[in-house]
Amino acid sequence: TGYAADELVGSPFRKISSGVHSREFWAEFWKTIRTNQNWQGEICNRAKDGSLYWVDAIVVPFPDSLGIVTKYVSIQIVSTRRKIAEESTALRIRLLHALSGIAELPGTDAEETLALALDRGRESLLFERATLGRIDGEQLILEARSPRTVSKPASLPLSSTYGKLSIQAGDVLAIPKMSESGFAAEPCLQRHGYESFLGTRVVVDGRTYGTLEFFSTQAREKPFDEAEIEFVRLLARLIGAVLNRRNAIQALAAKNSALDEAKKNADQLASEASAAARAKADFLANMSHEIRTPLNAIIGMTDLLLDSGLPRRVHEHLDTVRTSSDSLL
Repeated sequence: TGYAADELVGSPFRKISSGVHSREFWAEFWKTIRTNQNWQGEICNRAKDGSLYWVDAIVVPFPDSLGIVTKYVSIQIVSTRRKIAEESTALRIRLLHALSGIAELPGTDAEETLALALDRGRESLLFERATLGRIDGEQLILEARSPRTVSKPASLPLSSTYGKLSIQAGDVLAIPKMSESGFAAEPCLQRHGYESFLGTRVVVDGRTYGTLEFFSTQAREKPFDEAEIEFVRLLARLIGAVLNRRNAIQALAAKNSALDEAKKNADQLASEASAAARAKADFLANMSHEIRTPLNAIIGMTDLLLDSGLPRRVHEHLDTVRTSSDSLL
């Protein structure tokens, strides 16, 4: 307990009460021992320094000659290490099951997959809120939030969020009680009162895309379990893979759209070229028909003049006209 004997003897039990157990738990406890029955079970107490510890306890009531219970004797064996090990094992199993379920989410709709992953991650880690943010310069764009209170992405200054701490940490940043850490002056704590925090960066294509963060206004009584930290680390990788796939699909769709547009333009050009060729052929056919009749007349008259004994110079000019007319035909 951390207390000296003289500090505890004569004190009420609530002095070391942890507040972990429910009212129903204590009601059953007192009901048992007051009816002259032994009680056996696990109790979580609070030590003098504020830390929690577990004991395996047996409480035996001692009645007087009239059968009235006058005192109780309790034998307690500290079981904190075993309890922590059991809780850690149960936590690891629960988080592993949750992570497996997230990994099996359908990937047809990336946005819905990200939202579901965030919801399940928050619920599994027992946090009040969770966010997935994309870094854009000095801004943090919240692309997904849990609970899903607002659908429109919000833009926040990176310096006013815990996001910058996640980026600077490089790995998972785990803070059970922000006000008692080295980050007590953070604007996010002052503004929103988020005491407990787990966050890390999300990497896409080898570059920092943004942050994955979980936070609550309630501080944690003890440091985060390594299983919780590893869960956030793996969840960030899964989300990075979903984002990477989404970007690849979007890039492929953009290329396909560009190819479709290029094909459309090529078809349009081919159609225009074909129309131009047809127009040219029609023009030449019309011109050939329209010009043949007057040319025949010109050729005939030129032949007559050439046979009429005109001066030599005029004869040369008429011969040029005759030759040119023949080439047009």
